[in-house]
Amino acid sequence: MRDTAKTKGIFLALGILVGMLVAFGIVWLDFGRISQKVIG
Repeated sequence: MRDTAKTKGIFLALGILVGMLVAFGIVWLDFGRISQKVIG
């Protein structure tokens, strides 16, 4: 049972990490578009 909890914890941590990377990527792309509109 302990292995199951450990596996769930690892998947939870990986999911949070992937979600944060995706969110930062979206924000980064939007920031690039916004700065292009302001400059040009």
